[in-house]
Amino acid sequence: MLNQPQIERLYYDWALRSKNITVARSLPDLQFTFQLYIQDVITSVMTGLMAQIPWPGKLRVQAEAATAESRAKYFASRAQYSRPPTPSNKAITRVSGSRQKNRR
Repeated sequence: MLNQPQIERLYYDWALRSKNITVARSLPDLQFTFQLYIQDVITSVMTGLMAQIPWPGKLRVQAEAATAESRAKYFASRAQYSRPPTPSNKAITRVSGSRQKNRR
């Protein structure tokens, strides 16, 4: 299935967008800070750990937006690359269907 370059591109695009859903749902990374004030000798050392805590519901909304974007891209690409039956295929189907009706 991934032998076709267009399908392969769509698959990897979908995989990337699926990973974006997980990123949108996750808490931001923690930040470690280290400050050192030096004059003649070390006067102070400060360490810290910071985190940005999102407002309640913000992560859910971001995940829903990423999910909607992923689904929209999926259905748009599916509609673009799904092929309707060609007229020759319809004719073959009709002929084979009429043969089966005549056999009965």
